[in-house]
Amino acid sequence: MKKFISLLGCVSLSACASEGVYSQNEALKDAIFQTPYSAVVKVTGFEKFSEHEEDVLFKVQAEVIQKLRGDVGSEITFSMYGELGDEPNIHNDPVILTLCHDKDTYYWPGTGAEFEANQENILYAQETAAHLDIEQHHFAHCSE
Repeated sequence: MKKFISLLGCVSLSACASEGVYSQNEALKDAIFQTPYSAVVKVTGFEKFSEHEEDVLFKVQAEVIQKLRGDVGSEITFSMYGELGDEPNIHNDPVILTLCHDKDTYYWPGTGAEFEANQENILYAQETAAHLDIEQHHFAHCSE
């Protein structure tokens, strides 16, 4: 029965192999729609800002390679909470990053806010960004 349900789940897609891509595309689309800032960036550094009992606040710096949504220059700094002992990854490769904005600070909304910046994802993100409501004020991935 489980195999049958999986097969039915793939019928709406062109092939079962596309199921992972479909899920990633939907997650990317949702992240762009539900955050006020998204871009292709290269993380260049971070600084531990404060430490609490269970988590650490980092200030992360990134070079903006291509803006998809939001207004920022060629660099961005954002806040990111992590567990004690964890540190932000400084990638050699660019990533697509979605961020929230609180007063005058950008912040990482959590899991599901970073995507591989391969050709397919960048094209999909550009297409998604082209259909955004520029008057949008509520973003489900961000605390208000």
